[in-house]
Amino acid sequence: MFCSQANYEDAVVDVDGQADVLILAPTCIGPYTKDTYLNPLLVNTYALGYYYNMYVEGVPLLRQGGAMIVVNPMPYKWTEPTHTAYKAIFEEAVAPYGPSRFEEQQERFATDETLNDIYRAGKGPAAVHGFYMYTWAAHGMEKVGKVFLVGAEDARGPDVLGWERHDTVVSAVAAAKEWLKGRGTKEPDATFWQCPPVGYARVAVGSEEERAAIVAGNVCKKTGRVRGN
Repeated sequence: MFCSQANYEDAVVDVDGQADVLILAPTCIGPYTKDTYLNPLLVNTYALGYYYNMYVEGVPLLRQGGAMIVVNPMPYKWTEPTHTAYKAIFEEAVAPYGPSRFEEQQERFATDETLNDIYRAGKGPAAVHGFYMYTWAAHGMEKVGKVFLVGAEDARGPDVLGWERHDTVVSAVAAAKEWLKGRGTKEPDATFWQCPPVGYARVAVGSEEERAAIVAGNVCKKTGRVRGN
């Protein structure tokens, strides 16, 4: 018990206050990108599903409605056959239907025998798994106001996701701050969350009332549990 608690505390990073702009640089170090390209579906999953949710005690590092800057080339490359199903889901479900309706196509992919044969052969995930990857980012997609992408080598991925493209971090930060000022944030600040190493933000806020309000906004609608706990 002591060892597990010590490991937990070693991974927690104390941060003073939430950020208006959060800068991330997702890498191929992850459970779904061993010896593969980090394709647009997984950049979205890693940034808005994993990195965004790396916080504890119910308070995200990025405030609700804030801007996220993702630094990644986001190549439109899909490792075959490992990510064949991911590509099909991105192009045939995510692109035409978006986050509000993409699940309408889930049954079709779940019963696609050609794609499922890849899984049966041990060469890739089950066809429906791409839906879980996109859904994994649902909380981040709901809470983040706007995403800016730096360094994209292909426009197709960010265009489908609705991310604004920039060539430099400086340009993206300036655009993000301008966007936030237009929505009432007087002096937006920016935070860079470095990962790896893997850590979890423990964010200090001004008062217990403020903390309680933020935590209440992070209750999962399906489970009733507070995220980041």
